[in-house]
This record gives sequence, structure tokens and C-alpha cells, in this order.
Amino acid sequence: SRATQTHTMSSASPSVPSPSPWRGEWRRPKPMSAVLGSVVGMTLLSMLYLRPDSLPNTLRSLLMDTVLQGNESVLAFIFYSALLAHFGEACYAVYRLHIAGLSNPTNTTIWFLQTLWLGFPSLGVLLNKLNKRDKEK
Repeated sequence: SRATQTHTMSSASPSVPSPSPWRGEWRRPKPMSAVLGSVVGMTLLSMLYLRPDSLPNTLRSLLMDTVLQGNESVLAFIFYSALLAHFGEACYAVYRLHIAGLSNPTNTTIWFLQTLWLGFPSLGVLLNKLNKRDKEK
């Protein structure tokens, strides 16, 4: 009966943890693999959108026909969305550097360009460095 099912479910032992991917059972990707994946993915996407003739025919047809199903408007949407996201992340990196009092023009320009190119992996490194710096104070 329904009452029995409810009682059975609530009487489960709270001391036995259920397996969760957020408790370390799954390995996180290494930062370098995330950076490499970001660079390769954005480069292929940019080449496919801006200069499709520069890609080999097999790779171009694989990406366009299989992944994008021949829809060029989806490709344009993905390209401009990714570009906007990377630009926003780069601006946020500059903002965080300014708030932290690290607004040296050379340093800020390097972090801006690196985050514009690499996106979230670069921003993650910067935020971790800034958080460690704040904890040391």
C-alpha cells in the first residue's frame, strides 16, 4: 500500500551515503585538458564559420552534416554566443583585477586576452588566484 511505501522510503538509514558524482567518485578533468579542449573547440568552430574552405572536406562535412545537421544558422548562433560569452568572461576578469587592486595595464591586458581566447578555464585560474590572495590577507 501507499502508506507502507512511504514508511519504507523514510526509514532508510541516513548513515549510509548514496553514491554521488560530486563526492569524488568521478575524476575532474585536468585543467590542461579543459584548456586544450576549449582551444581546439573554439578554433574548429571559428574555422568552420569564418573559413570553412580551410578545413579538410571530411572534417567539414562531419561537423556540418553530423553535428550541426547542415544548419548554418545554428553555426552562426553558436559562434556569436561563444564569442559573446568569452568577451563577457574577459571583461569580468578585468573587473575582478580592478576590484582586487591589480589594475596594472600590462597584467590586465594579458588576462583579458587570455580569457577572451580560452574562456572559463582562464577565468577559473584567475578567480582561484584571487581567492587564495584574499585568504592570505
